[in-house]
Amino acid sequence: MNDDLARIFAQPHATFRPPAIGPHATAPRQAGPHGDGGPHIELREQPVSEQSLSRHEPDRQDRDFPPYDRLGELQLEAIGLKKSYRKASVEIPVLKGVDLGVRRSEFLAIVGQSGSGKSTLLHLLGTLDSPDDGQIAFDGRRIDNLPGRDRDRLRNRRFGMIFQFYHLLPELTTLENVLAPLMIGSGVFGFLRCRRKYRGAATRLLELVGLGHRLKHRPRELSGGEMQRAAIARALIAGPDLLLADEPTGNLDQATGREILELLTALNRQQKLTIVMVTHDPAIAQRADRVVRLLDGRIE
Repeated sequence: MNDDLARIFAQPHATFRPPAIGPHATAPRQAGPHGDGGPHIELREQPVSEQSLSRHEPDRQDRDFPPYDRLGELQLEAIGLKKSYRKASVEIPVLKGVDLGVRRSEFLAIVGQSGSGKSTLLHLLGTLDSPDDGQIAFDGRRIDNLPGRDRDRLRNRRFGMIFQFYHLLPELTTLENVLAPLMIGSGVFGFLRCRRKYRGAATRLLELVGLGHRLKHRPRELSGGEMQRAAIARALIAGPDLLLADEPTGNLDQATGREILELLTALNRQQKLTIVMVTHDPAIAQRADRVVRLLDGRIE
C-alpha cells in the first residue's frame, strides 16, 4: 500500500503557501500560473511525495506565535480560539479560548461529547469559519485572517477534509467526485491539459480504497462505507499536507468504521500524513498517536 500511495501522490500540483506574517511580510501582487494575483501567494509546480510532506519549514523571523517547545515542531497551531453563535438575542459561547498544537506527521484525536464544539473547532482549523478571537497558524504562517480566495486555495491545495455526511455531489460519478478538487484547482484549460494523468491518479486512488468497480456509480448507488471511501479518495487526490476528519465513522457500522480507521492509520504511518480527527467515541480515538479532550469550550 505504501508504494501505491507514493506513486499516486507523486503528481505535480500547484502549491499554495499562506502569506508570511510579521514585520518582514510583504504583499506583492503578481499573476501566478492560474493568471490571478494575490497577496504574497507562492505557486510553484513540484511533485508531492512522502519527502515533500515535510518540505515547508516555518520562517521563524515572521512568526508571531509563542513557541510550543514541549510539543516540538508544529505544523498547525491555534492560540486562544473563541467562537460564539447567536440565537435570536441569546449569544451561545462554544469555544472559550482553545490552545492546540499539532506536530507534523501526527495523528491527533479530539474527543468530546455531542455539542462540545468539536466540529466548530475543526471548521476553524480548516478555515471554513473564522474565530471571534484568537489566531491559527499553518507552517508558521497565520491563516485565520486570509482573504476568502486565499483560504479557498489553501483548502484546495494543502488541506484534505472528510465529513461525517460525505458531501459528495449527487450529479457526479464517483470518479468525477474525486476529480472535483483538481478541476477546481487547475481551472478548465489546466484540467483538460492534464485530464488523462488526473483520471489515472484518481482511478488508482479509488482502486486503492476498494472502489475500482464503482468508478461510474453515483452516490445514491453507493453504500455508506463506499461513500466515505470515495470522500477519503477525494480528500487525498491533491496530495494534502494535512487531513481534517470530522466524525469519519459516525454514520458507519462497526465493521466498516474499523476499515475506515485502518485506512486513515495506514495513511498516517506510511505516508506521514498529519491527521486531526474529531470523534465522540474514546475507543475510536485510541487509534491516534495523541488524544485531547474538549470540555466546556476548552482543551483539557
